Amino acid sequence: MDACNITPQHTPELGALVAPFRLAPPPTWHLVKKRRTEEENREFNQDWTESFAFICNTDSLPTYLICYKKLAHNKKSNLERHFTTKHRQFAGKYPTGDARKKAVEEL
Repeated sequence: MDACNITPQHTPELGALVAPFRLAPPPTWHLVKKRRTEEENREFNQDWTESFAFICNTDSLPTYLICYKKLAHNKKSNLERHFTTKHRQFAGKYPTGDARKKAVEEL
């Protein structure tokens, strides 16, 4: 069937003229292997303890020392986003360097 030669057809159940159309092929997303974070070999970086006040828990999840919230993945961007949005006062009170390092050790 040529796309330029589409003629309307009468459908009794709808009672109107409907142009025939082709359905898109079914999606193939179910055939694609899902990406797993366990397979990415992400490891906790010890520098994140000083920078963002996170530690690595026994279940290898990053845990924040102030609010004890566990994040799902060892990604620097997630840790940084939590730190800058939820704990701005801590970041302002203890700028990076020795002051923050000492404050994190006290937690």
